[in-house]
Amino acid sequence: MTSICYIVPSYTPSEASHMAHLPRFLSEVGKYCDLHVIFQRGKGLPEIPNVRSVYVQRPGNHFQCTAELISVVYHLRRQGCKKFFVRISASAAFELNLLSRFLDLQVYHWVSGQGKGLKPPWREGLRRRMYYELSDWVLRTNIRLAHRFVTGPENMVNYFAKEYGADLKKTIVLYNDINTEVFKPPHASNSKEHLRQGLGLPLDRSIVLFVGRVSPYKGGHYLIPIANLLQQLSPEALLVVVGDVHIPSVVHAAHRDHVCNVLFVGPVPNFRVLKYYQAADVFIMPSDSEGFPRVLLEAMTCGLPVVTFDAGGVRDILGPKQQEFVVPRRDLEAFVSRTAKLFRQPELCQTLAEENLREVQRFSTERVAQMFVERIVEATA
Repeated sequence: MTSICYIVPSYTPSEASHMAHLPRFLSEVGKYCDLHVIFQRGKGLPEIPNVRSVYVQRPGNHFQCTAELISVVYHLRRQGCKKFFVRISASAAFELNLLSRFLDLQVYHWVSGQGKGLKPPWREGLRRRMYYELSDWVLRTNIRLAHRFVTGPENMVNYFAKEYGADLKKTIVLYNDINTEVFKPPHASNSKEHLRQGLGLPLDRSIVLFVGRVSPYKGGHYLIPIANLLQQLSPEALLVVVGDVHIPSVVHAAHRDHVCNVLFVGPVPNFRVLKYYQAADVFIMPSDSEGFPRVLLEAMTCGLPVVTFDAGGVRDILGPKQQEFVVPRRDLEAFVSRTAKLFRQPELCQTLAEENLREVQRFSTERVAQMFVERIVEATA
């Protein structure tokens, strides 16, 4: 049976990021191969069925962590593990790519996101711009040195080829997955009214949901203008924001301007955010920069119609009817207009919800795990 190691930047049971999904995915992959997992940061030792070994690195400075990672990789290589899949972590990919020049390793590096949209101007500070330039160089180097570069969905392949010079012959498409057994529409016995009561949300408002970091690249600076426009077009709508606030001025502006139709919930562990999806009416994603947004999969699986900017691989994920609700980036009037349209047409909401429930099956954990096995584990070239 093929042996492979999957390297993850971080994981804790209560974390709010998409890493919380990975244990179930890894367990599914482990059914088909000898799977070893390394968490670069974490609390405790996660129990993942079907996985051969799980290793959590100890806290330390960069040099200590690098030495520890190299030691674990060397030990696994001596046991016969040749393939190493690095999810996102630029530092781990860089270290393993260099190590592969001395050991017979195959490094598969997964990245998805529009990094060029993160480029800060020099006027915002030398240190910040230099950090971006270094990160950009490391990403380009990793793409060039990796045995295979991995991204998804399909639209991101051309993006990385154009912006970073990724070799199309060495690029593999791999999807993000969603646990369709956990994320699902509310059950009849657990109505939206009951869910809203439990979450302290009003019963007489239409809930527009945003989930993610309130940061510039996720559209955090658009939230108050969106709320103000919604107030004009759909006064009954309440914008509920779930996520860590990286732009404090957004919350300050809401208080200063007495914006009464927005509620900042703060970060919520991934296993609890399901209730917010199930209690909502519409999901919005006003991101300026995206890759393969897992929050979009979560919203679709919960039967929500979505309105989103045209960023990253969004159009690859959504079905034909939802394409009307993918609007050009920064066009807030079109964005809010599409959102208000959904409140006026409940039949359309139901149609989009049903389409999303069908389309999202392509990204179920079981299907994506099989894709991983076919394109990574069983790959011979």
